[in-house]
Amino acid sequence: LAQRWVQRVSELGPPGVPTTCMWITDVQTARSWRYEDLLGEGKVQETSEGDGTVNAQSAERPCRLWSRTQSQQVKFVPLKLGGPNHVSMLFHKGFLDILKHTYLHHKLSCHLVDGAIIRNSKQLPLCKCVVDGVPVMCGGEAVAERRFNLTEVLHKCPTGRLQCGHCGMVEGAVARESKKFPFCKCPMDGHEVFC
Repeated sequence: LAQRWVQRVSELGPPGVPTTCMWITDVQTARSWRYEDLLGEGKVQETSEGDGTVNAQSAERPCRLWSRTQSQQVKFVPLKLGGPNHVSMLFHKGFLDILKHTYLHHKLSCHLVDGAIIRNSKQLPLCKCVVDGVPVMCGGEAVAERRFNLTEVLHKCPTGRLQCGHCGMVEGAVARESKKFPFCKCPMDGHEVFC
């Protein structure tokens, strides 16, 4: 059965139409397990970013393959929604906003700022960072508070990478002297960050 399934999957081709791939990246998701016996319950050995069911690497891989094997455009939209998982994302306002704007080909959407979603009970261009207390950063400089107007932020940072966050989001981390956020470091040599 497994061999037939692998054979069938290997014969699948790309969709052959313009494609947008969306996946969640901010829920820790089991990536590997260890089994003592075939009938026992496995123990999680490693986790990675994902949606609680499918890790980001597995969700992204088919899209990467399609982008190399079909002539039609393949767009990548990794999502940080602040908690929704594999199923609940389908009812999350932030996901629905991104889906609507992608489908309607709008150029303006909160996901232009990594880690941002539309504000509850508000309309575009009013957005917010998923994580409380973090600013919107552009090239290492804070350009807006957690709740922001997307149009204003895009005006302040027309060419930079916009994202919600700062080095303090990782306990003990500090900004590097030679580089700006998102490049952070541990304050003492020899220390490492463990997740």
